[in-house]
Amino acid sequence: AAAPSGPWQRAAPHLRLASRVVLAIGIVVPVLVVLVSTFKVIPAGHVGVATLFGQVQARALPEGLNFINPLLDVTLMSTQVQRRTARYDAASKDLQAVHVEMVLNYRLIPDRAPEAYQKIGVTYESVIIDPAAQEVLKANTALHNAAEILQKRQVIKAAVPKEVTAWLVKYGVEMKEAAL
Repeated sequence: AAAPSGPWQRAAPHLRLASRVVLAIGIVVPVLVVLVSTFKVIPAGHVGVATLFGQVQARALPEGLNFINPLLDVTLMSTQVQRRTARYDAASKDLQAVHVEMVLNYRLIPDRAPEAYQKIGVTYESVIIDPAAQEVLKANTALHNAAEILQKRQVIKAAVPKEVTAWLVKYGVEMKEAAL
């Protein structure tokens, strides 16, 4: 007796091939997804701050291609020089109102980015820079009478950046220059 040769028998090789293709796709696609997710590109002028289940990793990811754990969540933080312009109010030694517009150029220190992210967050400018500038300016204008402030402008201009720099470096921010 000859083996039956129905439509199922003729389709069997094609079904086996299709099942192998589906199996291969089912294995290859997830493997490719995992492989691709192990690489992270950090653009120029930035660092990546990696967190694993909310825990900040101690090492910042540098610019370029980085090989990472696929479970890491990466937040980009700029290390480029930023500009912050604000108007600050203070009082002189003789309690006269002093209004100063200050321009600060600063940048995040790349190696300290994880610390800044963990302690302050991505909005470190408003949390650290503005209060530092305001406090230092108030302290320096309070040393002089209103009439002296214009004459002592160079003294104040030298002291303010120095003191703001000392304040900001504690938080991983480097002060580049200040203009009053």
